[in-house]
Amino acid sequence: MIFASYGRTFCYLLTICSAIMGCNRTQLLMMPAISETPSIEIYPSPEIDLDFHGEWTKQHYKERVKNFERNPLSGDDIVFIGDSITEGGGHWGKRFNMNNIKNRGISGDVSDGVLLRIGEILYFQPKAIFLMIGFNDVNNIHYKKQISSTEYVADVIIDVATKLTQGAPNTRVFVQSILPCRRDYINDMIDEINAAIALEFRGSSIVFIDLHSYFTDDFGKMRESLTDDGVHLNEKGYQLWTKQLSPFVKALN
Repeated sequence: MIFASYGRTFCYLLTICSAIMGCNRTQLLMMPAISETPSIEIYPSPEIDLDFHGEWTKQHYKERVKNFERNPLSGDDIVFIGDSITEGGGHWGKRFNMNNIKNRGISGDVSDGVLLRIGEILYFQPKAIFLMIGFNDVNNIHYKKQISSTEYVADVIIDVATKLTQGAPNTRVFVQSILPCRRDYINDMIDEINAAIALEFRGSSIVFIDLHSYFTDDFGKMRESLTDDGVHLNEKGYQLWTKQLSPFVKALN
């Protein structure tokens, strides 16, 4: 039994190493070697700072990860992963009248930030994940110009979904389109990423969910009635999101 336990641990370590360390991203090279400490295996090290995060997000990211550690996942959970738009949904379980939905949104997060924290999913193997990420990446492309292109962002999102499917084969993976905003120059880039990931997952076991078209007005912008600041959703926006996801979420139980 002792040798079997060591064998399982060794296999798990190989899975995490191949999924996270093998993605050839400059930022991920900063990740320390996996130790015997479970928190290092499952969650990003508190020593890691991602250049694509702003100063506030760097601290908030670490605080949220600590919260995740205090409230671990289970194999029966449905997990919502994303940025502030996901985090702002609050208690997603109440929205669907279900007790097994966990919010793993982190305000300000980018696709590389999600890639850093997939160890939690690989370890706990939840029932399903619903991923939406990329808006802050696009903002970075336009304003800070650290992230190189929409192609780069689409590639990371595809990496995340693929590694989750490979490392957690019993976890259903749903990738949601990035929602529009009220700025044309941002929406053009969002459209490029959404088109790329929709094409990639066509006919795949990874399910692409087009939310974008339900949130746009006749000009391709976020409908004004769904947002108070042009980016983040108001309660009406969250109700629409819940309505569109409901058939997928309910089918999991």
